[in-house]
Amino acid sequence: MKMYANLHTHSNHSDGRYSPTELAHVTKKEGYGAVVLTDHDTVSGCAELAAECEKLGIETVVGVELNTPSELLKNQPQGLPDSHVISQFHIVGLDFDPEYPPMKEYLAYVCKRKTEITHQLVDNAIKAGRLRGIEWEEIVEYSQKAGKPWISGSQTKAALVAKGIVESSDFKFLAQNIFGQYMKDAVEPFPYKPEHEIIKLIRDAGGIAVIAHPHMQIFCLDALVEMGINGIETSHHTLTEEESVIAYKYAIEKNLFISGGCDHSGLCSGYYPEDGNETKHPLYAPYCHYGASKVHFEEIKTRKLMR
Repeated sequence: MKMYANLHTHSNHSDGRYSPTELAHVTKKEGYGAVVLTDHDTVSGCAELAAECEKLGIETVVGVELNTPSELLKNQPQGLPDSHVISQFHIVGLDFDPEYPPMKEYLAYVCKRKTEITHQLVDNAIKAGRLRGIEWEEIVEYSQKAGKPWISGSQTKAALVAKGIVESSDFKFLAQNIFGQYMKDAVEPFPYKPEHEIIKLIRDAGGIAVIAHPHMQIFCLDALVEMGINGIETSHHTLTEEESVIAYKYAIEKNLFISGGCDHSGLCSGYYPEDGNETKHPLYAPYCHYGASKVHFEEIKTRKLMR
């Protein structure tokens, strides 16, 4: 089924490959009629995306992705390998007021704390000799010129590429020299808001709170609905076919808004088929494969369920 709306994407304002303007053009090329930028912890790219979407005739609303560790996830099935254990919910906010003061304050807080952690990791790498040829102040200056409110690995890499220290195709450098195993040397993790507060924050800002890619989290849906979750992603590359069906049926039963998107897979995330072999890259997806239908996007925009 060809999807109309790609409601979960990222730009280089968080951990995506494209600028918001580039993302709009790739969205058009792929064939979507709507796209929402849901960068982690920031809405700084949404206005740029909206301006380009208007030129291209693509629909959009404001979006963000917030993560929150949860006690609920301690009840996961026993015996899972570490790589399958999920300790956080990712909650997407759709079509909210980014100027709502508590939302604006929380996003600023998270961006500030994440930048502080990156600062410490970069300084550690410089002192240990794993990073040469650049100072933290240069990374800050580069990111500020690009209008990015927080500095993560993506912004650090962009500054290194701009200075000629690494190639844009070098995706291992950061993990091997700055982040990766060195994350344990960072400052103490800061307290995120718990899931019920994140949900309330999004809804108080006038938006829809969507549980993102609920892989291995289906058993938490009842509790999340009790907390106020009113949307669910039913189309995402991490969901098994069974999970997608269960999530969709659950959304219909509970009168939840239906969402979905490519996230870090597919053309809008920068993954193209290699050598004409569509299955070669594990994150490649057929055009307009993940997302939501036009009807489901209309439901989100109008807040009226057409069922």
